[in-house]
Amino acid sequence: MKILIYFIEWLFAFFIIWGLNYSLTNILKRKISPVMASVFTFIIIGLFCFFVSPYLITFTYPSLIYLPIAFFFFVITLIKVEKV
Repeated sequence: MKILIYFIEWLFAFFIIWGLNYSLTNILKRKISPVMASVFTFIIIGLFCFFVSPYLITFTYPSLIYLPIAFFFFVITLIKVEKV
């Protein structure tokens, strides 16, 4: 049962970080270069998750849930930016 709860938490974290990444990157692209927007988005999401996730995620090590997801979207965003 705990594995199911952890999986559901991971899914919610994935969709929340996906939405944050998309919206923050688009907002910051208007002000600064796309690469710097990706970097700042990763930093903002990392700090937000660092301070908020221990209160929301029941997994023993919440950083193991949000950091790989945030890093995944960081790399994907950088690849998209470099192609354009």
